[in-house]
Amino acid sequence: MQQSLDLEQLKARFEVVRHNEYFPAVLGAVAGGLTGALMAGLISNGRHRAEAAVEENANVQDQSLVLGFSAKDLLQLVTVVASLARQLREWRELG
Repeated sequence: MQQSLDLEQLKARFEVVRHNEYFPAVLGAVAGGLTGALMAGLISNGRHRAEAAVEENANVQDQSLVLGFSAKDLLQLVTVVASLARQLREWRELG
């Protein structure tokens, strides 16, 4: 049986959860878990790319990777860190 989504009720529930004393800890744990998973993916992807680049051409690897990360990987990491920093700043302003 499918229920319709009541937006006002959903907002009210979110506000109750948001004002809970454990909300920052839960949100921090989720953000930390996602960041850790992203970094693990970037590291494993960087290693795979580095191994493939070594097999093809050592000079190309030195030019396209910085500390084992491609420019795209570094941009994604900076984007995630910047959004988490902005979110932390907003929490401090609300608190």
